[in-house]
Amino acid sequence: LDWEATSSTNQYLRVDLVGDTAVVDRIAIVSSASGVKDFEVRVSKTTSDAGSFTTILSATHPNSASRFEYAF
Repeated sequence: LDWEATSSTNQYLRVDLVGDTAVVDRIAIVSSASGVKDFEVRVSKTTSDAGSFTTILSATHPNSASRFEYAF
């Protein structure tokens, strides 16, 4: 899934699998040197209510335009 932010303020991406399930065990981020900084990955297998999501990764992305992969 490719996504590009159009603003420098807090952004988020939500993927709704519409009743299906999927294994989420890694993400890859490629950003500009001034792009992504602190981020979280949150998941829920029961609902789309934002309050029911569990944080499975909190990280700080290096100040680099390189690709970094995060596994959890």
